[in-house]
Amino acid sequence: MDNEYLDELIKDQEIFNLLGDKLTDIDQLSNNQVEKLVFYLKSIHGYHPASEYSTGNHIEFESKLDLVRNSDEQKEYAKHISATFRKAMILFILSGSLLVPSVLAYFSDYIWFSILFVAIAGIVIVFADSKFIAKAIQLIIEKECKLFLNSIRVAKSCNELDSCGLFGWVRGARESGPISDGQNEARICEIAKIKAQLRRALYNDGHFEHSVRSD
Repeated sequence: MDNEYLDELIKDQEIFNLLGDKLTDIDQLSNNQVEKLVFYLKSIHGYHPASEYSTGNHIEFESKLDLVRNSDEQKEYAKHISATFRKAMILFILSGSLLVPSVLAYFSDYIWFSILFVAIAGIVIVFADSKFIAKAIQLIIEKECKLFLNSIRVAKSCNELDSCGLFGWVRGARESGPISDGQNEARICEIAKIKAQLRRALYNDGHFEHSVRSD
């Protein structure tokens, strides 16, 4: 337990006066016991009453997610995506219209003109795909990423993170149809491992001195 976090505890005189002679005992606690203690300590100032997995809490959080989905930023992305697709569609229609004179030229024995029109149509399609379709796909990815990240940022508990989809691709989470109690238990255990990993990541903080002042 000899690390920078212990050093910070020792520097805080009130904490050290309270726990100084208990630090050695705390160091002997099992991993599960430490987790229980951390859960309690964090609940003192950060308890979220709606952390239970229930339909009511899920519906309430969904209303918050709707605000994120319908935010000005998301609407702006949707507008840009739509405009970009429209530009691509216009070019696709233009390239399609070039096939008409190409066919007419072909049956009129103007083979080279026919080939020219087909080549121009092909160039227009390639340009539309590389310039507008690719951009639209990139905007869609950015839109979905920001929606996901902003949804996570409004969550205050694990059940809300679950509603955001953070654990959505956990093994068994996307299975269609009813699942057995055993499958559900396996899914819960798998998600629990990810939660523990996230907690460890959050409490290995290189900006610890700023994090303890953020509440």
